[in-house]
Amino acid sequence: MNLSQLIKSGGKYDLTTFSEESIDRVEKKIFEKNKKFFVKCLKRKSDIQAKPEEIERQLYTA
Repeated sequence: MNLSQLIKSGGKYDLTTFSEESIDRVEKKIFEKNKKFFVKCLKRKSDIQAKPEEIERQLYTA
């Protein structure tokens, strides 16, 4: 899954402040379950629905 598909440009959230390494690390943690996308939290080690605000949170953690 590409993060730019989950976070639309021009919206409230923006990927330009994050390094390619951080983006790649988070993208590798995204998976589909029950027709929804989730991210494996880098800190809590739990599955969290991949909403834009959560993706940004994970990018700051990465």
